[in-house]
Amino acid sequence: MEKTEYLFAKTEIKVEKQEALIKNQAASIHNLEVQVGKIVNLLSARTQGSLTSNTEKNSKEQVNAITLRSGRQLEQAQVKNTDTKCTKDYEKSNTYDQRKVKDSREHQTMVSLSK
Repeated sequence: MEKTEYLFAKTEIKVEKQEALIKNQAASIHNLEVQVGKIVNLLSARTQGSLTSNTEKNSKEQVNAITLRSGRQLEQAQVKNTDTKCTKDYEKSNTYDQRKVKDSREHQTMVSLSK
């Protein structure tokens, strides 16, 4: 009889500990839900597509001086014009793609005529 009462008391203590843990977890979950709700409200109030900070235009239009790792400064920077090279490369690839499409169409026509 005493052993049964001892086991019952021990089980009751474990159940009380579990109930306390569940209450703590419920409180933590509630706090997280409140925080997520606040974040949702902040994000929905923000205008779509705008940045969170204010951006400022760079007052310097171009670099006036260039300092090398050695400490030497260049008087005038040499600017390479890469725009024309990029455009030419694009035009070459574009005409190649057009030829490929044309060849493919001709092949399809030849196949359909041979059937």
